[in-house]
Amino acid sequence: MIPSRARTAVASLVAVAAVGTSALTASAGASPAAATRIPTITQSASGLTVQLAKGAELRVNLVTVVDGDYLWYYTHKPAARVVTVVSKKLVPASSSGHTVGAPAHTVYLLKAAGAGTTTLRLVQKQPETKVDESHFRLTIVVK
Repeated sequence: MIPSRARTAVASLVAVAAVGTSALTASAGASPAAATRIPTITQSASGLTVQLAKGAELRVNLVTVVDGDYLWYYTHKPAARVVTVVSKKLVPASSSGHTVGAPAHTVYLLKAAGAGTTTLRLVQKQPETKVDESHFRLTIVVK
């Protein structure tokens, strides 16, 4: 069994490598199909650092418990000079509409705007409560 710190370090390296490689491929004039592939990360990447090339995009896909009225809220928006939030969409779990009890996904599309380091911090909670259900934190370095 791998110790927790080692798993985190390995996961961090994998996330940086995956995002960095996709971003570099997309920005290096690859085929149109390769350029449209946007790397996606999920809640398992929370706490990690990713690197993006200027102009590269990154999708953040987070499970959302809409049946309990839980939604994702910013606790810290990324610095717009480094990363812009292009869109935020709530996507149902199935293409046929809402299934009771099925989680949806909140999908953020981010775009690297300029060199620097910034952080995206989110919390999932019910709007009327102060109790946080889930947290997500991502540090983004744009080169």
